[in-house]
Amino acid sequence: MKKIIDIDVIRRMLCVLLVFLFLIPMIKVKKVQAIDIDPKDFYYKHNNHIAYDSNSGQIIYANFGGKAHSGSHTFYRTLGFQVVVYRKISDSKTKAYYCRFKLGSNYLKQIKSKTVGSKIYMLWGLSLNSGKKNLISYLKSHFNEPSDKSTFESIPSKGTTGFNLNAIMTINEERDGVDHILGRMDDDGDVHGKVFLTYNGNTFYQTKKVDKAKSTWEYVRDEDKHTGPNRMKGICGYTGWPAQSITALKTYFNIQLTISSSDIPVKRTVKIYYKDDTTHQNIWPCKSYKTVTVKDKSVSVKDVPYKKISRYTFVESALRYDGKHFTSMVKGDDGKERTIKVDKTHKTFHVVFFYKSKPTKPPGAIIFIPDSTDWTNKGKIIEGKGKYKVKVSYKGNNPIITKESVKFTHEEKDKKGKVTTSTYNQDVYLSWPIEKIIVTGNGKTGDLNKTIDDTEGYIYLDHEGDEQSLQGKGVYGEPIVSWPTTSDKHDSLQKTKPKAPAGDGGEYALDWTKPKINITPLPEKKWINQDPYDINVTVSDELSGIDDDKSKLTVEDKSHYGNKIFNAPENDGDENDGDEGTIDDGDQGDTGTSDDESDYSGSGDTYDDDDNVNYENVYDDFNQNISLNQDGMYHFDVNATDNATNENSEKKETYLIDRTQPDVDFSVGPGIFSENNGAVRKESKKGSDFAYYGTLTFSDNLSGVASVGYYWSYEGDSNNNDGDNADGSEGFVPNIAVESENYETIYTSSYTVTDRYGEIKRDDNGDTTGTDGEIHNSEIEKPVGDHLYLHVKEVDTAGNETDATFGPYEDPIKMRNFEITDIRDPLWDSVFWKDSNYTEPTGKTYKANELPIDNNSHPSIKSAAPKLGYSFYFDMTTEFLYRDQDRIEIQPSFYYWDGKTRVPVDVYYNLNNNQLTKLGSKQDTQTLGLNTARYGNVLIGCLPQLTLTKGVRIAKGREWNDWKGTIQYSDGKIQWWYGKYFLPATSVFVKQGQKPRTENLLRDKNIIINFDIVAYKNGIETLSSDQQFYYSPNQWQTEGSPKSSEYEPGDVMVYDNKHTVLSNYRAFIIQ
Repeated sequence: MKKIIDIDVIRRMLCVLLVFLFLIPMIKVKKVQAIDIDPKDFYYKHNNHIAYDSNSGQIIYANFGGKAHSGSHTFYRTLGFQVVVYRKISDSKTKAYYCRFKLGSNYLKQIKSKTVGSKIYMLWGLSLNSGKKNLISYLKSHFNEPSDKSTFESIPSKGTTGFNLNAIMTINEERDGVDHILGRMDDDGDVHGKVFLTYNGNTFYQTKKVDKAKSTWEYVRDEDKHTGPNRMKGICGYTGWPAQSITALKTYFNIQLTISSSDIPVKRTVKIYYKDDTTHQNIWPCKSYKTVTVKDKSVSVKDVPYKKISRYTFVESALRYDGKHFTSMVKGDDGKERTIKVDKTHKTFHVVFFYKSKPTKPPGAIIFIPDSTDWTNKGKIIEGKGKYKVKVSYKGNNPIITKESVKFTHEEKDKKGKVTTSTYNQDVYLSWPIEKIIVTGNGKTGDLNKTIDDTEGYIYLDHEGDEQSLQGKGVYGEPIVSWPTTSDKHDSLQKTKPKAPAGDGGEYALDWTKPKINITPLPEKKWINQDPYDINVTVSDELSGIDDDKSKLTVEDKSHYGNKIFNAPENDGDENDGDEGTIDDGDQGDTGTSDDESDYSGSGDTYDDDDNVNYENVYDDFNQNISLNQDGMYHFDVNATDNATNENSEKKETYLIDRTQPDVDFSVGPGIFSENNGAVRKESKKGSDFAYYGTLTFSDNLSGVASVGYYWSYEGDSNNNDGDNADGSEGFVPNIAVESENYETIYTSSYTVTDRYGEIKRDDNGDTTGTDGEIHNSEIEKPVGDHLYLHVKEVDTAGNETDATFGPYEDPIKMRNFEITDIRDPLWDSVFWKDSNYTEPTGKTYKANELPIDNNSHPSIKSAAPKLGYSFYFDMTTEFLYRDQDRIEIQPSFYYWDGKTRVPVDVYYNLNNNQLTKLGSKQDTQTLGLNTARYGNVLIGCLPQLTLTKGVRIAKGREWNDWKGTIQYSDGKIQWWYGKYFLPATSVFVKQGQKPRTENLLRDKNIIINFDIVAYKNGIETLSSDQQFYYSPNQWQTEGSPKSSEYEPGDVMVYDNKHTVLSNYRAFIIQ
C-alpha cells in the first residue's frame, strides 16, 4: 500500500512483535481484558496504542489510513519490521535476538478490517505461543544454541520479556497514475532494491552484540549511511516529505514493549494413569482428563476419579509433575478421587492410580526338583557310576487347616441357684501337620522305597538308563485343635483327616558313560602318495546317544594348503582345488554309497558352511571313511559329547599325503638359446671360452624335492617336438620315455616330514611369473649344437616323479670385431706390410671405431685416401656360425661426400672395353674371389653383393663335421671370416637415378662405401631356414663405428674420387 495506513499498521504490528526487553527503556502497555473484534471501536477505545490481550496471548494493534505523500507524488510503503528481542538470562546479562517479519506473513496476521467512509480500519495480531506460527516457535527455529532453547521456553513462565522494532520501508513513486515500488522484502526477511532500515538520526541498529536470525542481514544499508558528520540519510532524508509525513515516519522506529510472564496464558492438560502397584507398569490406557488455561494463578482440577478394573484391587493414588517422582500418596477409598493444581511452572500433570491383582491359593502337593530330566550325567562319580540327587518337598499350606462344627452347652445359675442351659454351634479349626514323605520308584530305579522324616529331603538315583520315575505321598501327624476361649462344655470332636498330598515325578534319564571313538589306520611318520587314502572314523554311544550339535570331527590340514575337507569349493580343474576331501559311509563296502547321505563332498548341511570352519558334525553310530584325496598334512581330532554331556576326544596326527608331481621349469624357452630368450652368457665350466647357461628351477608342492638329474640329447619326445609344458606352456614335456639313463645329479636332499612348499607361478599362457616358498635353482650349461633337448628327472620325498624335456634349442649366432687388414694402394703398403713381397704383416688393422678409412687415416701421409681401383681386405669374427651352409652377406652402398653433404649415388664403370656399365645391373658381371690355402680361389660374390661361405671361414677347434651329433662344450663357438672389396678404377658416379652424362658426373671429392652385413645360420637341423644377425646398426655402434659424427654406422672406406689406380700408371686392377 502507498498510504499512511501502512505506517500506522506497521508501527502497531512492530509493537506486537516486541517480545523481550531489558537493555533499553521500555513503555508499559495497558492490559486489556478482552478483545473488541470491531477494528474501529478497538482503535478509538484504546487510544491508538498497541495492546496486549492476556486472555488470548496476542498483541493487538488497530489502525486506519488515508493517502499521504510528498509533493512529488512519492509515497513510502512499509514492507515489514526489524525486531530485536531481549531476554534476561542472568542478573548481569541480557541477550538480544535480531529478527525480521514481513507484513502480512504467517506471523504478522491481519485479524480483521472495516471500511467506514473514506477510512479503512484494520486489526492486526501476533501470537506469542499459540498456533503453529508464533513468535516463540520462530525464535526456536532460527536460534539453535541449547541455551537459547531454554531461554525461549521460559518466556511464559519466568520474568519479563521485551522488544524494540523498526520499520523496513521502501519508496512508491507514482508516475502517470502507475505505482512504481522501488524495493521488496522476501518471506525469509531478505530485502532487495531501495529499502530503508532507519530514519534520519536513528542509529539504534548499529549495535554489535545482537544475535541475528540470518547471518547475511545488515543493520544499516547503503540507503541509510552517513552523508555528513553525525548524520544519517535514512528514509526521512530521501525526499522533501511534508512535516506530517516525517512525524509519522519516525513513529515507525524505536517502538518498544514489555510483557510480563504472568500475563501470558498457557494451556495444560491433566492425564490419568492406571498402574500395577508392584511393577508400576500401565494396566489400562492413559486418559487425557481435562485441558485448562493458566496465567498467573494456578487452577485446581477436582474430583479426578479412579476406575474399576476386573481382577485388580485398588490400592492407592498419587500425583506426578513433569514425569518425575510420585507425590501425595493416598491409600484406600480416600485415594479414589483426587484434586491436582495446574500452574505454569510445570509442563505435565498426572494423576496416577495403583492396583494389585487378587491372589489365588494353589492346592498343596509333593514336588520333585528336578521333576524330570533329559539325558544328563550329573552325579557322575567314575566312568559308568554315579548318584543323581533329587530334592523332594511338600509345597502348600502346612499345617492344613480344616474346620468342624461343634455344639457347645452353656450353663448359667441365677441368684437362686437355678441352672439354665443353652446350646450353640461354633466352628473349631484343626491344624494337620505334614510330618513325613514316602518316595517310591518304578522298576528301572531299582528297589526304591525311601521315607523322608520332614517336609523336605533328598533321594539318590544310582542306575543308568532312561524312563526312571518317582512317586511321593505326604503323611499327616496328629492335628492340633484350636478351641474357642470358653469354659462351656462341648460335644466330642469328629476329626476328619484331609486327603493326603501327593505328587509324581516325570522320567529321569541318566548316563555316566562317555562315547566310544576309533580312528584307523594309525598315522606313520612318512609320506604317502597312495590314491585314494581313506581314514575310517567311528563314534557311538550306547545310552543317551551322540549330541550332533556339540560333537565334531575336525580334520585340519597343517600344510600351507589349509585344505577344508568338509568345506570344499567347486572343482575348477586344479588338482589341489575342487574335491578337497570326501566322506564315505564305512559300512557300504566297495560301493561307497548308502540309503542315507553316505557320500559327502563337503557340501552337506551337517556342518557350518563358514569358509573358516573345517569340521563335520558327528551323530549316532557315526561310521565314515574320510578320503584324503588332496595333498596335505592332516590332523584328525574327534570331540564327541553325548546327550548326557559326557565327553570323549581322540586325536591322530599326522597323516602326510603328497600325490602331486614336483614341478620344474627352465629359464630358456624353446628356440634360440640366447640372452634375449632367458639365457646367461659367461665363462664355460665344461669347455673352453664362453658358454650360455639356463637356470633350472625346481620345487615341490609339499614333501620337498629329493633329487634332480639331467642330460642333453639331440632327440626329444616325437609327440612333443614343440617343447610344450605339462600345463600347456612351451618348454616342458612330462613323462617322456628317456632312453638314456646317464643323468647328471645336481641336487639331493635328506628325508623330511615337514612342509617344504615351493611353487613356480605361471600365468594363463603358461609363462613363469614368479616363485614362492622353497625354490631351488641350478645353472645348466648348454653344449654346442643345434636341435638339442634338455632332459630332467625330478623326484620328491613322497616318491612322485617328474620327467621333463625342454627344447629344442639352437645356438645364437653373432658377428663382431670387423676390421680392415690391408689396402693395396701403394701408399698404404708400409702401413700393413714390413716387406714389399707382402709376406710379413705389421699387425696394424683398422677396427670399427677407426672406420671409415679416409684422408686422415694414414699414420704418416696427409690426404692419403685410397684411390679407386685398389682393393681393401677385411675380416670379422662370428660365434656359432659353423654349419656348411652358414654364410655372411654384405650389401655395399655408395655416397658422394664433399665434407658436408652425403649424396647416394649410382656407380658406372667400363667393363671389357664396353661403354659404361651400371654396377648391379644385368650387364654387371664383375666377380670377386679370394685365394685360400685350403680351397684355392674362392668366389665371394660380385660388386653389388658379397657372399662369404665356409671357403673363407676358419673355425677355432674342430670343424662341425668332426663333432656334430656329440655332446661337447668347446668346438663350434668361434669362427673367423675373410673378404675383400674394391671399386673399379674407371668408376664414375651420378646421383641415384641419373644417367651417366657429362653434366651429371660427380667429380672430385670422395666416395664413401657403407657395408650392410647380415649373417645367416642355415641347415635342416635349425629351427628356421635362416637365423640372422645384423651388423647394422647396433653391432657397428657397439664396436664404436663410426669414428666421428660426420659418418654413419657401417661406413668402412672413403675412396679418393680424383685419383685412381691409373694415376699410378698401372694398366690393370689389383685384386
